[in-house]
Amino acid sequence: MDSFFRAFVEVYLILQFKRKKVNLTIGDLVMVVDENLRGTVTRLEEEKVFFECEDGFEYCYQRSQLLKPVDDGIEFELSAHKAYDSFVSTEPNTFELPIQHHKNKWLIDLHIETLAPKRNFVLQHEALLFQLEVIKKCIEAAIHKRQRKIIFVHGVGKGRLRHEMRYFIDHHYSGIEYFDGDYRDFGFGATELIIHDFNQDDFS
Repeated sequence: MDSFFRAFVEVYLILQFKRKKVNLTIGDLVMVVDENLRGTVTRLEEEKVFFECEDGFEYCYQRSQLLKPVDDGIEFELSAHKAYDSFVSTEPNTFELPIQHHKNKWLIDLHIETLAPKRNFVLQHEALLFQLEVIKKCIEAAIHKRQRKIIFVHGVGKGRLRHEMRYFIDHHYSGIEYFDGDYRDFGFGATELIIHDFNQDDFS
């Protein structure tokens, strides 16, 4: 499962869960929305759910903050792929790429408040999905226009966007090199790309 589709499935899972109330029982596996935390339910107190993680610690969250992962059945896989295809086909192609210029390089600020100041993302995963789509479109445009160098400014934060972007590049673009952006200009919050092969197929 590639990075972009994996991020989409996380959003799809959460939205499907929110549409239908799922009963939780002791022993169920749960995961926290927008946090890398999951464990086994140990006790239930009205809207409070207590669960134990692999590290042995017990956590307590509101039921609304948790979701129950769906088994990897063929029905869910087909449903998720269908929803993903629909999302990609309806994502507006008229979105203007946020390209600035820094010396002889493209500069793209991936902060959500810059990319989509009027767009409301209910979940962090939705914002991540949107950022990955922008990255994909910028790389494709650079290949098409033979622009060799790109800088993506992603900030520091928890490092999720930086990790997902590099995973995405590793698995779809063999002719692209990346490394940390110039610390003097961007601190630790940027990744610079150099495209060595303009003949590779665009990601699809």
